Amino acid sequence: MTEALKEIIRFLFEDVQVNRIVAYHAKENPASGKVMKKVGMTFCKMVPGAYTCNAGTFDSYYYSIENQ
Repeated sequence: MTEALKEIIRFLFEDVQVNRIVAYHAKENPASGKVMKKVGMTFCKMVPGAYTCNAGTFDSYYYSIENQ
């Protein structure tokens, strides 16, 4: 998963030329946060109740990375 995310980030920065990428994961899925950290994303904030799906409503952890 880490390699796939690295390639997505490369594509967005180099080919699409975005300046910043923001992603989030549900608090109950810390493995996604580990992947985001591993590729250089930094924690921004926690938003209570920001993610809703069939299983319920969950707090979300937001991460970002900026194009250097």
